[in-house]
Amino acid sequence: MFVAGILNILPALGILVFLLSLYGFYLLYIGMPIMMETPKDKLVGYYVVTLILMIIIYFVVGAISSAVMAAMWRPIIL
Repeated sequence: MFVAGILNILPALGILVFLLSLYGFYLLYIGMPIMMETPKDKLVGYYVVTLILMIIIYFVVGAISSAVMAAMWRPIIL
């Protein structure tokens, strides 16, 4: 999802970003039991917690980057 976000530079590619993000979620769900050795009974819980943390990180990084960009583009008052 984060790698596909670079395509947001061009707004016309928004649907492609959405589709790649869904594919990333699918890969996370499929790869979690293999990479993290997650038990089958706890897979859904770990997956939901991971998604919630990814959403929180997405908004925190967005807030920080927008604050930095706003500070950079603010006119200098002499």
